[in-house]
Amino acid sequence: MDPDRHFEANEDVGRYEALLQMADLVVHHRSVPELLPELAQRLRSVASFEVASLCLHDPHKNVMRIHFWEGDQRLSDITELPVEESACGFVWEKQRPMVLDDLHTETRFRRAVSLLREKGVRSYCELPLTTAEKKLGALGLGSSRPNAYGDDDVELLRRVAELVALALENAMSRAAFVEEKERLEMLLELSTTLMSNLDLRHLFPAISGLIRRVVPQDYASLALYEEADHCLRVYALDSALAQELIDSETVAPIGEPASGAVFLKGETRVCNREDLAAIGSPVLTRMLELGIQSFCAIPLMTRKGKLGTLNLGSMADHAFAPQDVSFLKQVAAQIAVALDNARAYREIAELTDKLKKEKLYLQDEIRSVLNFEEIVGESAPLKHVLAQVNTVAPLDATVLILGETGTGKELIARAIHRMSSRKDGSFIKLNCAAIPTGLLERAFRA
Repeated sequence: MDPDRHFEANEDVGRYEALLQMADLVVHHRSVPELLPELAQRLRSVASFEVASLCLHDPHKNVMRIHFWEGDQRLSDITELPVEESACGFVWEKQRPMVLDDLHTETRFRRAVSLLREKGVRSYCELPLTTAEKKLGALGLGSSRPNAYGDDDVELLRRVAELVALALENAMSRAAFVEEKERLEMLLELSTTLMSNLDLRHLFPAISGLIRRVVPQDYASLALYEEADHCLRVYALDSALAQELIDSETVAPIGEPASGAVFLKGETRVCNREDLAAIGSPVLTRMLELGIQSFCAIPLMTRKGKLGTLNLGSMADHAFAPQDVSFLKQVAAQIAVALDNARAYREIAELTDKLKKEKLYLQDEIRSVLNFEEIVGESAPLKHVLAQVNTVAPLDATVLILGETGTGKELIARAIHRMSSRKDGSFIKLNCAAIPTGLLERAFRA
């Protein structure tokens, strides 16, 4: 056999073995941080490179988020570049491989090329990461040699990129499933916490801590509508920054362009740094000064009407992605129901207390009518005597009733009996004037 053909056959076998290893890698590795270092190690047997990169498109910010691997066991921190200023952005957009044979002479993608040259890269190969469902980003390999990547290399790496795209899609789907599961669990816990706590003072601290577990934030508050003053009363949640900005007297006018506008329109509003600066309200300006870069206000509404807004802020720019806002709307719906229940509970408690007071009043009135039903009169002296009857009747003490004959001493005695603890017993009257004097003397001596 021709030695050259034998060498090429062995090289092809090695490359196909590398592809099989990539397939195995796709099956057994579940996350991006695990995947790229292993991928780079196995690619070394079939491709020449010192630096590997994984570029993923961020649709919310429309940038390429780039991870670099430079021979160690971990990925670099994320580097973000605009789509139009990076080779991986071009590959992602056009969906075709790109080979930069010599970065020293390359005039395109200046920021990306400068970044690669700092890492010692001379030639660079970039391939699209695409599945049947989605364009994900690009896979890049960089070599310290010029012209390091030929057509055969690109063809092999294209197949590798297809496998990596599947692995990424699986990892992202798995991560999305786990995230959704966590959010549903959090919603359930939030619902349980909110529904079991009807006291607003204890309700507020629990809300922000639960939200932070799923959506990172540095500021959280509730603005609740007060009809009497026609304003929004602002309450700080579990947030040091909110505590600094809000005190017990903080209110937001209904015309205020952030929370007030969201309350009036009943529509969620998400602001980034530029939006906050453009609004120019005193509160938002102060938040900017303290480092808040993103702000999200969500209306709190029930079928009965609008209650206020849930307000969140973050020191990260573009912190509230659409999926986060969708989740926060569900949280806001739970909070609105809890607030409505808490208000109903407070109103019921106030009505119950009022009814108790009215009941006591009516009982006193009834006692006054029934216990003195045999006594008719509206004069001040008579009312004074009846008040004294009310005072002494509950006491276990002897009562001496004085008065002229015919003034109603027996009626007073009967009233005292009816209002005493002995009311279920018999009332025995005794006419002392009919008892012989000698009999009484003998009774006292005995």
